[in-house]
Amino acid sequence: MILGFIFGILSTIWGALGWIFIWPCWFLIVYILKVIDIFSQPWAIKSVENVHWSWLIILYLLLSIFVVWLKKRERLKFLDY
Repeated sequence: MILGFIFGILSTIWGALGWIFIWPCWFLIVYILKVIDIFSQPWAIKSVENVHWSWLIILYLLLSIFVVWLKKRERLKFLDY
């Protein structure tokens, strides 16, 4: 995205050079769109229905505990105490 923006501005200054540099960005955008198109097909869609709210609370609590544990572990390694 950033390179596309920079090369887009470059193409307003000097069109030919902008077209040359924009090709890698175009290739990456087309690749991302094709991957999204493949995984948006009906075989890749999974819908979750009838999930009770208590399960969501439990899963979010477990996720929060895991994130706090990771942050504490990283902080201890960074501060070296």
